[in-house]
Amino acid sequence: MFVLLFSAQAPELAHQNTVAIYTVLGISFVIVGSLAIVTAAIQHQRFVATLPATNLPSAYSSKLAVILSVFIAILGTVLAAYLWQS
Repeated sequence: MFVLLFSAQAPELAHQNTVAIYTVLGISFVIVGSLAIVTAAIQHQRFVATLPATNLPSAYSSKLAVILSVFIAILGTVLAAYLWQS
């Protein structure tokens, strides 16, 4: 995926070593992004836990943010595995 972008911009650099470098770089971005999402959700949940209940909306649940971020992290992991195999 990332290889197509760089090989279109600089075809003379599109050899095997360059392809491997950009593949690893792309997978690293996916993994770091997934970890950042989970970390942010955990920090958000910890912050919200310090607030008094009167400062929260009546139907507020911080668990939804954590569940959604874990789901996105799982999708990111699946994407990283797919990119590694391709």
